[in-house]
Amino acid sequence: MRVEPTQSLPSATALGLLRRSVLWAQADDAVCRGLLSSGELLSGAEGELLLEQGASATHLYLLIEGLVRVFYVSPSSQRVTAKLFPAPNAFGDPEAVHTGVWQEAVEALSPFTALRFPRAHYLRHLQRAPTALFAQYQHVCRQFAVAIAADIDTKFATPRARLVSLLLAYAQAFGREHRRGVVIDQVLSQDALASQLGSNRRTVVRLFEALDEEGAIERAGRRLVLRDPDRLRASLPAPMAELCLPLGATGSPAPGR
Repeated sequence: MRVEPTQSLPSATALGLLRRSVLWAQADDAVCRGLLSSGELLSGAEGELLLEQGASATHLYLLIEGLVRVFYVSPSSQRVTAKLFPAPNAFGDPEAVHTGVWQEAVEALSPFTALRFPRAHYLRHLQRAPTALFAQYQHVCRQFAVAIAADIDTKFATPRARLVSLLLAYAQAFGREHRRGVVIDQVLSQDALASQLGSNRRTVVRLFEALDEEGAIERAGRRLVLRDPDRLRASLPAPMAELCLPLGATGSPAPGR
């Protein structure tokens, strides 16, 4: 992973990168430049680990380009997927602010560009930017709501529903039109999916066979095709956690501004 201090970049370049984050799109230039004075620019390839579960949570991250997977490492070493974050996005804030230890790991699913800021420095400048503070609050609330829903899914949703929900998340992140439906342009082996679900290969094989018999999925080489994603989504119990989480238009002004 390549790391470069943001203060070594041309100021317009660094500011332009920060403005691509919905959280900081409306903040004052002076506050943004102050934030960037201790920032770092990260770039890397698919497969690189940005956060390691159990390590000290010393920084907050803004994902500018790319897509990352947030996962938990189980006692049996399975990498259970919690959510997918496409850029622009933010991660690391709950632990950096509250626990001080990463409760999850984050890996790149594509080449990425991110900005990283020391915790105290980021929070100090966040307090000086009401629009960014309110947007960050909305973002954390959404993450918390998804975490609650995902916890309920883990306890009560069927293995089929959890697999379908995960496949739909990958289709949202990597899907492209195909003559037979939507193809997930990412290799997803049954072993990998079993690990991401905290399950086992035998269960995933059985579920794939059932979905194939339903005409819901099929293979296109090493890629998976979802024949009718809308029908699959409609088959899920409500509510199910939305695992692919674009940051969305959360940069609205704080109340009273």
